[in-house]
Amino acid sequence: MKAPDGIDDILILGGGPAGCTAALYAARSAMKTRILEKLAPGGQMATTDHIDNYPGFPDGIDGYSLGTRMEQQALQFGAQVSAGKRSEFPLRPGENGGNRRRRPL
Repeated sequence: MKAPDGIDDILILGGGPAGCTAALYAARSAMKTRILEKLAPGGQMATTDHIDNYPGFPDGIDGYSLGTRMEQQALQFGAQVSAGKRSEFPLRPGENGGNRRRRPL
């Protein structure tokens, strides 16, 4: 079942490697997916000058370029990215119009 307009199926906190990977898989599964990132594409990885230990880049790559590639791949399948951070989350069932059970993070 798709989420109503204006509501995401999945909100991913952080656009680093794990967040972009999660967004890629969720978007490919036809879920309305949003990444919430407070820094740049790739998250904290974007501040790294050179990454030597990532598969597929035998000569290394800078963190910003790798993060941008990861984000672009997630976007290609329909994920959306919003800038910002979230500090509070509703934890009670039914808040924000939802009826699903929520558990603390």
